[in-house]
Amino acid sequence: MKYFDISGPIRPGTWHYGAPYFPFEIQSLSTPDWMDFPVYAESISMPMQTGTYIETAGHVYPNQITTAQLPLERTILLPSYCLQMPTGANSEITKAMIVDALKRIGSPSLVGKGLIISTGWFKHWFDPDYLSEGPFFSADVMEFMVASEVSLLGSDMPCWDSPTHPTGHLLNFFKSDALMLAPVFGTDRLAEGSGQLIAIPLAIEGTSASPVRAVWVA
Repeated sequence: MKYFDISGPIRPGTWHYGAPYFPFEIQSLSTPDWMDFPVYAESISMPMQTGTYIETAGHVYPNQITTAQLPLERTILLPSYCLQMPTGANSEITKAMIVDALKRIGSPSLVGKGLIISTGWFKHWFDPDYLSEGPFFSADVMEFMVASEVSLLGSDMPCWDSPTHPTGHLLNFFKSDALMLAPVFGTDRLAEGSGQLIAIPLAIEGTSASPVRAVWVA
């Protein structure tokens, strides 16, 4: 087996969504008075939607499952598929495009599976246009994902709705209890087709999202 880390790097200056979200910060902690030798530790401050994160329906629907409640089988070695769909800035990804890409790998059933869509946009991770100019999904993609009963949908795009003509289609996506994994990183190294996905959230109670270390297993 081969393991591919598809988590985006987090460091001061990493992109962040607009207010009320805020930039990532890291601070060094001093040695406690009760220690007889120097120790080194850090604290961090960041929204849960920082770097590569997993998100549940609780993001838009109150009292839904939290990340700490997710069954392990939904985030550990989840049978999944990867589609390579190179896409430029401000481009719309449609259902027809995804169906065509799925045909390349045999049109597999997505029921209970994960699906990673790699556009190459992660290469702009540290660029000023990363949030504002990225590709996005059309509304019929979310309808297709709900109908397909996909368990987890991931992509290297930080914003899934149109920045200029939003449709609110994430409301439909989360009605299906599917999980969002975004934005992933370095996915151009993945071969199209099947694999397994690891994306374990932190066990922080009461949260609808959590940063993860996402790994593709081929």
